Amino acid sequence: TWPGDGEVHYLKGEMLRLSRQPDGQTIEAYARAVSLDGAPPDAWRQLGYLYRRVGRELEAADAFAKYLALVPSAVEAPLLRGFIERTRVTATPKGAIK
Repeated sequence: TWPGDGEVHYLKGEMLRLSRQPDGQTIEAYARAVSLDGAPPDAWRQLGYLYRRVGRELEAADAFAKYLALVPSAVEAPLLRGFIERTRVTATPKGAIK
């Protein structure tokens, strides 16, 4: 891989999202972006929104948490933190350690 490949895949995800391509293809592009160096923090945010839209709540919460670790003062931080907390509480099986 080349330096900045994460940004290339992020831009591919943006192109797919903005042209309303299937969620699976768009998720794949963002997921690839965040697995490589150079992806902007927004790749995590967009991945979280897409995961949430397709019902992958825990993965959405994880993506949002990674985004907030990079951009803790994001405008939508309180909303995302609330989603993360609600999702993790409701998804934790009874008797499991949080």
